[in-house]
Amino acid sequence: MKKLNNRFTQVLFLGAALGASFGIAPAQAQGGFGTDGARQVLDRCPEKLPYLQKCDPNADVVTPAPANAGLEGSVNFTPLINPGGFILQGTGQTDANGEPLVNIDFVPPQGQGYGKMYTVNAPATSDFRPYLGWAGKIKDLRTTGTNGVPFPSPTNPRIRDFIRVDQDSPDGDGVVDGVQTGGFAADLVYVAPVDISAVGVGSSLSYGWEMQVYKLDTSGKRIEEQNRVPIDPNLPPISTTVFANTFVGAVSASFSDLTEAELKSAIDGDREVLSGYGYSINMTSTPDNRIIPQGEIPEPTTILSSLLLFGGGAFKLRNRKRA
Repeated sequence: MKKLNNRFTQVLFLGAALGASFGIAPAQAQGGFGTDGARQVLDRCPEKLPYLQKCDPNADVVTPAPANAGLEGSVNFTPLINPGGFILQGTGQTDANGEPLVNIDFVPPQGQGYGKMYTVNAPATSDFRPYLGWAGKIKDLRTTGTNGVPFPSPTNPRIRDFIRVDQDSPDGDGVVDGVQTGGFAADLVYVAPVDISAVGVGSSLSYGWEMQVYKLDTSGKRIEEQNRVPIDPNLPPISTTVFANTFVGAVSASFSDLTEAELKSAIDGDREVLSGYGYSINMTSTPDNRIIPQGEIPEPTTILSSLLLFGGGAFKLRNRKRA
């Protein structure tokens, strides 16, 4: 094994579109599973779900959704402290593609079960822009040993709060769609097989993954958003819409001083350690929803009668004002 200098190199910024290509196709991943994401949660909602009754068992509270519900857009994370990055520890095992299985320790701190990270960039149009500069934690992942949490598996399909960003910053006010939030949290549900590739004279490594991401309220509780049709609470409900957010992307790093073969050799042995390299995480969130009928849809004449009953006064006032 080549002796490595403990220096942090420039991370490889894979685009969000590239990251989004990982983590959603069925494959035998490093412990990855992928049957407990946002879409599966929505599919398991009861057929008859009253408005503001919780559908997602992983949420803490249910709140009325703003007009633009959910979290939509891309975001980039890097280590909170520079230098910082991750430590890869070999296990002597390989995945179905023959690639090394490793333990991942995000640092700093080292060996504490988590790493510190922050929101370094988000486009102006992204719902994550209000979290610019916010800090949080990412959990370490393990194949063997006791540090961190196991990769997702059939017996452990979801890692709760794998990423949790809840430490505010002067750079972002945390207001999303006009509502003050306390940050966001993401549960890891799938990790794709590692991708190790040659890049010029060096190499790169990336793990694609899928998560479900939640807004946090100002007390730190995970939010399930719902709205009802019609919005007017005085009118009989027709349906409840439940929202959930799929969060896909990749963690990646570049190794300018290691060829592809040298990189694999550095992490393929049991307890071999590769350190001194930074990482970049690029993610994109896409809101999804499920519409759940609340009963028989009223006839148009019934809806019109209700509108006249509850809205007629305002209608007449407007006409009177115009007159």
